[in-house]
Parts: sequence; C-alpha cells; structure tokens
Amino acid sequence: AQSSDVTPGTIAYEVYGPVVTERHRHRYEANERYLDRLRDAGLVISAITQREKLTEMVELPKSVHPWYVGVQFHPEFKSTPWDGHPLFIGYVKAALDHQAHARHRHAQRHDQQAGVDEEATVLEELHCRVEGVHGSCSNGRK
Repeated sequence: AQSSDVTPGTIAYEVYGPVVTERHRHRYEANERYLDRLRDAGLVISAITQREKLTEMVELPKSVHPWYVGVQFHPEFKSTPWDGHPLFIGYVKAALDHQAHARHRHAQRHDQQAGVDEEATVLEELHCRVEGVHGSCSNGRK
C-alpha cells in the first residue's frame, strides 16, 4: 500500500481527509511532462504519493461535473457488500444528492409555472369583468 497526500478542497479530501493509503497492482503512472497541460485544461491532481511524488488521484471540479474522480489504485480490494469503499459510498451519495437537486429544480420550475398560470387566470378574469360591462367575455363568461 502507498500513502498519498490529498489536496484540500477536493472530492478526494472530502472522502479521505489529508492522507489516502491504498494498494496498487500495476505500474502505470501519469506522465509528469503532461501534468501542467492537464492542470491548465482543468484536471485537478487531487492526491500525490508521498514517496515518489506520483499522481494517485485526479478529478474534475464540481463546476464541470458533480463527481468525477479517477484513481490509480483498486478500491474494490477494500470493499465488501457490508462495508462499501469510501469512494463507492461517496459516488452513490453524490448521485443521490444530484437526483434530489434535480427534483428540487423541477419542483421550483413547476411552482413558478403554477404562479404564472394563476396570475394569467386572475388577469383573464379581470379582463372578462371589464369586457362584461361592455359585452360578453371571449371565454364565455359574462
């Protein structure tokens, strides 16, 4: 297992805190020559190994994606049906939060539309009353 320092303010930090320790089963690493370009393009390097200073976790800012995290390690090695890995739990929680926010936004739009419809009905009734003084209303009311 390798320990990595986690960048504050990242999803990784929300999940792990200041240090993450996980197992590897490969030798793939991010090419250091491209890290500045990746950062400039918006990728966040959220965890770097303490010993070798290698990229361990990357993510996109929440302003770009609600929960986008990539890791070099294998979270499934520490996950069981009774005790999910913190990344899996974080992902499911983010999905549920995203769904709840979407429902809330939908309800707000529905409430706003209902307010507009109610206002239109009141205006239509006032219009009919005014027309009723001078003749019949266009919607059949008098």
